[in-house]
Amino acid sequence: MDTTPSSLTAVFLFNHRFEKNIDKLERIYKDRFSTRKYIMPFASRNDNQVTRVYETSWNFSGHIAQAGPSITVPGTTHYVVIADDLILNPQLNEHNLLDKLGLAADAAYIKSLASVDTLRYKWWRAFGETLNLDSRASGFDFRQELPSAEEAQSRFEKLGVDFRLPRPKGIRDWRNALWVFPGAFGWSAMLRYRRHRTSYPLIFGYADFFIVPAAAWERFLHYCGVFAALNCFAEVAVPTALSLAADKVVTELPINEHFIRSRPRQPGPSLQGRELWGATAINGFVQPFDRSLDRLLHDFPKELLYVHPVKLSQFN
Repeated sequence: MDTTPSSLTAVFLFNHRFEKNIDKLERIYKDRFSTRKYIMPFASRNDNQVTRVYETSWNFSGHIAQAGPSITVPGTTHYVVIADDLILNPQLNEHNLLDKLGLAADAAYIKSLASVDTLRYKWWRAFGETLNLDSRASGFDFRQELPSAEEAQSRFEKLGVDFRLPRPKGIRDWRNALWVFPGAFGWSAMLRYRRHRTSYPLIFGYADFFIVPAAAWERFLHYCGVFAALNCFAEVAVPTALSLAADKVVTELPINEHFIRSRPRQPGPSLQGRELWGATAINGFVQPFDRSLDRLLHDFPKELLYVHPVKLSQFN
């Protein structure tokens, strides 16, 4: 492990305009991260702390790219990007986070990485993300702004990403593939699409908490902007940009595992993020804390890296 002192900048990423939550985030993190930046679409303020951006929530890689000059801090060794509705374990801070995650100075971190091509029958967005890539690029030559497709695939394969094309295994797989383009057009496109890879390799991963080393930061910002211009969904744009920009990427899940359909994980020495899928799971998690933010932070499960989503508007 590199013993060079690290300097972390925490970047809190909003998908929507919730300015009242900034005070709550300050309450949670001000004693844990000395440098904190906020990115918020359509914010009423635009200053040293809050950067106003203009982009749809689905394409929040564009938030990051637009805010780049304002959130870049000299001397930072790693940028820790945290969704505004994600609660990071209160025991983690700028002094111990990298060590707890086992990150070297040049390593990035994200929950998961998998080829979008391999998920075409598991994730309903995969078909649309890959089928439309070239048509969305009619306004500019995105290939001039990215490493070549061959170089990108080589980089991804060195990380362990598998690009073998899958076969549908049942009705559910076909339904996932055809969700965006139902009917005759969808079936026709699928017959062509199933035999071909996307024209540029794309990576899918959970993008609500990730870490970027400073050495990769400028490249990451640029690639985020390119994929936003291509109208790529954030959980494709961010992992792909990160995997192109950083030479090393540490993941919580095994490479190629789809985080929504991940296998049950056994307790272990590494911290694990917890995702809450649906209102029942969210309410079940927050109810014991009786709307108390202090209680949430005090009783936060020690074995978890984070919990997401947790709506701060529900807490006092």
